[in-house]
Amino acid sequence: MDLRVRTALCAWLLAAPVAGSVRAGPVDLRLEASSQTVMVGDFVDVTLVLDAGAGSPQQVSAMDVILNYDPGYLSLQSAADPSGQWLVSGFLPDLDGINTDIADGSAIFTALAPVSALPAAAPLLHVAMFRLLALAPTPAAALHMPGTMGAFGETRVFGEGVQNNITGDHSGITSIRIIPEPTGGLSLVAGAALLALRRSRSQREAGNPGDESGYGADAIHDSAPRRI
Repeated sequence: MDLRVRTALCAWLLAAPVAGSVRAGPVDLRLEASSQTVMVGDFVDVTLVLDAGAGSPQQVSAMDVILNYDPGYLSLQSAADPSGQWLVSGFLPDLDGINTDIADGSAIFTALAPVSALPAAAPLLHVAMFRLLALAPTPAAALHMPGTMGAFGETRVFGEGVQNNITGDHSGITSIRIIPEPTGGLSLVAGAALLALRRSRSQREAGNPGDESGYGADAIHDSAPRRI
């Protein structure tokens, strides 16, 4: 989207008067990973969630959310709006050029709601889903939301009404453990199956200690006399 279009949309949404506007408490932001442990080469989805807490439901008109991570371990791929609640959303052009390359460790996500149907955090609002690629092993690849970046970038959430900034806490850090790919051509599933087979054989042998054939109770013995 052209930067001028984005700027015009922001101005329209943030300045739009809404009847019955109420200034309630702030909403907190957090990131929830679909999995806490992934393998190198796997994708992991992280959901951006707004939490209004125990207060009244909070309607949301627009937001900018800065994402920061280590590009040596993670690579941001895309953003999705599964519920289709936003008029415009994604990594739009920004004045600082942060979104020129979203895979370099920094990005700004923007969501703009239609004035006639503002989404509400009641108390939770699932804003978007970010997809990242795991690049290298690490016990904790961190993903967080800084308050500011560059000259203009800022994490902020606007509610209904004119310039109603309802940004709450966004200091939480989401950590993702990345493990190496299996080596030696043996997958984790095959390794688990082999372990189960060994345990089963050990249990059969333990159930018939007098049998030295290695087949346990399932062994078939020929009772006919043998000729020498």
